[in-house]
Amino acid sequence: MVYYGAETGPLMLREVKKELSFIPSDVGDTQYTLDVVDETRGIFLRPFLGITYKISNRFFINTETAIVAQLQRREFNSVIATRHMSSGETLSGYSENGIWHENSLKYQPISNVSLLLRF
Repeated sequence: MVYYGAETGPLMLREVKKELSFIPSDVGDTQYTLDVVDETRGIFLRPFLGITYKISNRFFINTETAIVAQLQRREFNSVIATRHMSSGETLSGYSENGIWHENSLKYQPISNVSLLLRF
């Protein structure tokens, strides 16, 4: 038996990293901070075509081939700073941010092989 269909859904990933450390020194303690936010959002579409083979009345084996399309938007923000603890003066700082659009289209000749049990 031959079957076909499609799956679609959202893609979401959010990674947050915060780091705070203290560096003692003779001229005064120093504070080091790192703040990173990395977010990815998007959508995928996966049309597929499959073949099912009946092994027995209860067991089936199937395989699928598929094309996977993804549209993604990634936003990255990072701030690194070094400050004197006593005065609050910023000794050094660095900031980085960006937005990327990542789109892909992949063919998966064998995207799924399953053994199914009907009960």
